[in-house]
Amino acid sequence: MSASGDLPTKQSLSADQQRFVELLQRIRYGRIPRLQVRRGRPVMHPDLFWRRNVKVLGENAPHPSLHSPDFPLRKEVAEFFRLLTALGDGELVDLEVRNGLPFCFDVIEQLPA
Repeated sequence: MSASGDLPTKQSLSADQQRFVELLQRIRYGRIPRLQVRRGRPVMHPDLFWRRNVKVLGENAPHPSLHSPDFPLRKEVAEFFRLLTALGDGELVDLEVRNGLPFCFDVIEQLPA
């Protein structure tokens, strides 16, 4: 938990969750068209791709916290992982990233067998 006790830190996440947070920070502004979720965790496979929004007069570098080994997670990231846990297995479509944080997405689900 963070020093304030209410949010987890980057180091408290699984390795794939940490890599995903770093990916969001690298994208900074953009979208991930498709993201598989298995057992409530993002699937970080080699063919995962994304789009970045490049602003002519904007900040296009990765988010500064990308280079920090640990930090308290923003509430958007903690809630994003809570939503993935509730989803279990499925696919996110068109995940929007704003300033290195998950903003919104669609979910593809199916009835359980």
